[in-house]
Amino acid sequence: MSDYYNILTNLGRSKITDLITSDTALENIQIAFGDGNGSVPTPDPTRTALVNEVHRRPANKLQKHPTLTNSIVVDVVIPNNVGGFWIREFGIYFDGVLICNGSLAPTFKEASDDTVNTYRLKPYINVESDRLKVVEIESDLINATESWTQENFINRSEIVDNLTTNDATKPVSAKQAKVLQDNKLGKTENAASATKLATARTIAISGAVTGTATSFDGSANVAITTTSLDATKLSGTASIATTGNAASATKLATARTIAISGAVTGTATGFDGSSNIAISTTEIDGSKISSGTVPVARLPAASTSAAGAVKLNNTLTSTSISEAATAAQVKVLNDKKLNNNAFGNGVNVTSSRISGATYTNPYDRPLIVVMSLGDTDDANFKLKIGDLVYTSPYDFPQTGMFAFTFVVPPNAEYMVKWAPGSWPIGLNFWWEF
Repeated sequence: MSDYYNILTNLGRSKITDLITSDTALENIQIAFGDGNGSVPTPDPTRTALVNEVHRRPANKLQKHPTLTNSIVVDVVIPNNVGGFWIREFGIYFDGVLICNGSLAPTFKEASDDTVNTYRLKPYINVESDRLKVVEIESDLINATESWTQENFINRSEIVDNLTTNDATKPVSAKQAKVLQDNKLGKTENAASATKLATARTIAISGAVTGTATSFDGSANVAITTTSLDATKLSGTASIATTGNAASATKLATARTIAISGAVTGTATGFDGSSNIAISTTEIDGSKISSGTVPVARLPAASTSAAGAVKLNNTLTSTSISEAATAAQVKVLNDKKLNNNAFGNGVNVTSSRISGATYTNPYDRPLIVVMSLGDTDDANFKLKIGDLVYTSPYDFPQTGMFAFTFVVPPNAEYMVKWAPGSWPIGLNFWWEF
């Protein structure tokens, strides 16, 4: 929020509600100014009077805001000869009640008869309703205040000294008005010259030669198309040349050879104009092709020893050496490849592993498990990797120990279950890589 603003008082809201309810208009308001007792007061809705009033006067203008909804505009001017006090607060009174109070930037108002020292305040008041009627006032000011002058007079520097500016808010200089006067054409006068006729005229040709009648207004040149000649009106004798070249003929005096070269070559062919000819093309230079598509049949086949067009193969089962694998199938290989960090370093997890517990490979790579058991009841031995379950068909040794290794796919679950035999040693070690 701005440091300086205004608000309705609680009494103001009540007054406005009463005015709306009784269909009564807001009018005859007064604006009070105060010095805030030395500081800018904060607007307060509970306030019933200014902190310290120093001057009060009626508004010069009161109207609804032309664009802001629910707002009114109050305009008041303190003239030159009123002053000698600080202004830090203001209030709007209606019917003796403070309906609005606001804060202002501190300003000392001097009283003077020989200098321009008016003080103008033009606040917008949010009355919180568009139903409030306002008796709009526009009182004449006894003094021509600075603000009134700014609104009603135009500075000399804003006078336009040309006839090309398109501005409805600025006047033209007397010099330019004289130019208009000196060059004006009276409404009943004829111009000495013009770029266009007021009434277009039709120009036609008749007699020995006729032509299409054409409209002409002087704004552009016109050409009249002739339509016929009356030979009976010819005079004089037309001379006929017996040597030289005719403007046109059915055959050339000397036959010419027409050939094709460059990107396309063809058989040179004689032409004398007596009939149409067709030139047989013999060769196309492929290096000069700049548009279109060359059929595959015109391209050589690629091989391990020759460049050319190659056919794509979208499988991983072909043994062809003349076809190329698609990017999709190469990606399949890349996704399934075993890279140089496919397995990690060995970790001894013996202390954290128990029989029958399910574990998960946390890596996006295979996990190798190497483990050793002592005497085990083979009937109760089970190894489960994902959905694969393995139970041993063999008898495990009753003494000593045995070791085995299995691979767990990425992110898969795995479980080993065993039960001690007659010689209960159990788990010897469990390493994961």
